[in-house]
Order: sequence, then structure tokens, then C-alpha cells
Amino acid sequence: FLSAYGEGEGVVHAVRSHHYDTSPQTPEAHVLIVADSVSGSRPGARSAQEAVHLARLGKLEALATQFQGVDRAIAYDSGRELRVFVAPEAIDDLAAVRLAKQVARVIRSSGEYSGPVKVVVIREIRAVEVSG
Repeated sequence: FLSAYGEGEGVVHAVRSHHYDTSPQTPEAHVLIVADSVSGSRPGARSAQEAVHLARLGKLEALATQFQGVDRAIAYDSGRELRVFVAPEAIDDLAAVRLAKQVARVIRSSGEYSGPVKVVVIREIRAVEVSG
């Protein structure tokens, strides 16, 4: 396909060799092999890992919802970010900062999550009034 559309031989060789269909001979081929390996090893990258990945996100969300005043939690970015929505009448601004630290500490101490998880506590108040 790549050859048919005029792609250079270096690119064609790298693509052919990234699953060792041919022996890698160029630096680009080796870089592509490493990049494919790194990409494939991240959480949720392979369909066979989908159930494990979803369970991991669910555990992360459940961990946050065990805290008092938390309405819901949503894990984003393959579990690298956790947004925690709190009841504004139950959690003030200072408590929101403390909660973010507590949740991050519990995640860190669990040892289940490789790499950092950014915890964002969202406390939202909307005041709406209609004139007339």
C-alpha cells in the first residue's frame, strides 16, 4: 500500500519490519518497533486488556466516592486523571483542597496505579435568577 502511493523505501522497510515480517535494517525500523511496543503496553491499548482497564478505572472512581461529600468521580486519560465532584454544601473550598490531597495519598499508598494520577476536585455553585 505504501509503495503503491509513492512512500519512500525507508518508511516501507520500517513498517514491514515493525512486527519482524522482515529483519529491521535501519534506525527508523528500530524506532518504530520500540514505539509500537511502548504504545501497545499502555493501559487500555489492547482490546484483550479492555476489561482490566475498565475495572481499573472503576476502582479508581470507587476509591474517590468513599469520601464524605463526594457526589461522583470520573477517571479520564487512561486513569491518569481523576475528577472528583463534591456537594458544595458539604465541602467548602479548604475542604476541597484537603480532599484532593487525601485522595491522591490513598491512590499513592494503594500501589495499584503506576505513574502519577492527577486528582481534580470540582466544587461548583451556580446562582441563577430570572428578572421580571
